Amino acid sequence: MANNAVTNVGYVSGSMHYPFIFDQKDKFDRFSMVLTLEGDQLKAAKQLGLKVLQNEEKFNGLPYITLKSSFAPKLFNADKSEYSGPTRLQNGSQAVVKVTQRPYNNKFGSGVTTYMSAIMITEPIEYVPASEGGGGFDAPATAMPTPAKKGQSGATKAPAKNNNIGF
Repeated sequence: MANNAVTNVGYVSGSMHYPFIFDQKDKFDRFSMVLTLEGDQLKAAKQLGLKVLQNEEKFNGLPYITLKSSFAPKLFNADKSEYSGPTRLQNGSQAVVKVTQRPYNNKFGSGVTTYMSAIMITEPIEYVPASEGGGGFDAPATAMPTPAKKGQSGATKAPAKNNNIGF
């Protein structure tokens, strides 16, 4: 069997998280993202043989897949034209990902490799860092706890920790 034979092509859609799909790559020098799945997309991912994970403490408990590629995936707008939107995307941007699976057989073993070959970004949400005027934390000074001076009591208590805050 030839290494360049395409065995399977499929599509999954969902919300992107940590989208390293432009010039900036992840810490392993690859293009990657996490895609959360809902509804029939969970079934589509399983039919492709993708490893679906779910953790109540991640991504609001939604099932998700991790996708990666050593090569830059082709990027498209929702109208299938070449992507022209923002290149820093916030978690929650919607996309349809074309997943390609190819067989391999080398000195390390044999199997099927899966990678992102194209991405249609259907609902981009631009990421704007706080340093550039984006979603910073603007708590009023009255919400801050007052430190007690040595030997004094009466310091205001800090608000209870809320683990459901998503920032």
